[in-house]
Amino acid sequence: MMRREWLLAGVVLAAALATVLRYDNQLVAALIPPSSAEVVLDDLKVVTVAQRLEHPWSLAFLPDSSMLVTERPGRLRRLLANGDLSAPIAGVPVVAAEGQGGLFDVLPDRDFARNRSLFLSYAEADAADPARNGLAVVRAVLSRDGRRLEQLRVIFRQWPKVVSSGHFGGRLVLDRGGNLFVTLGDRQIDSERGKAQDPQR
Repeated sequence: MMRREWLLAGVVLAAALATVLRYDNQLVAALIPPSSAEVVLDDLKVVTVAQRLEHPWSLAFLPDSSMLVTERPGRLRRLLANGDLSAPIAGVPVVAAEGQGGLFDVLPDRDFARNRSLFLSYAEADAADPARNGLAVVRAVLSRDGRRLEQLRVIFRQWPKVVSSGHFGGRLVLDRGGNLFVTLGDRQIDSERGKAQDPQR
């Protein structure tokens, strides 16, 4: 069995090396793009549509073809179809921007065109003990002018909060029935990892 595992590992490594050697120059160009905003790698074309974003984490398209973009330090911006980037949208919750923590996902409600509601996930510090933090999810309404969040309501908080700056999770998904799913991480703590497999929790 051990021999088969080593053989499989060798095949995978050889395939990876072959890919790197084949695309050597193209990979370098993709990783270090020239002054042009466009990079082509085989049939994949990468085009820069926005700059001056600090650790962009998520984006979501709106009905008018603009996008909402989160920046991990705690900013939410709107990117217009013509490439114009808005100032930070006001009203975003205070985030614990440390390590991997910060502002994570943005997800418009399925009926956004009517209600302008959206969801944000973020790292939240414990009010009583700022060294502890956890994932939180807020529901909010984007103002008609798109400049601020209104009617904020926290709908989920990780509890208990822990002392860690990693593995928060934070991806948000709405199913066809309108149910919201939230991913959670193991928080990079051995004592927390096993809880994901405990059906009593």
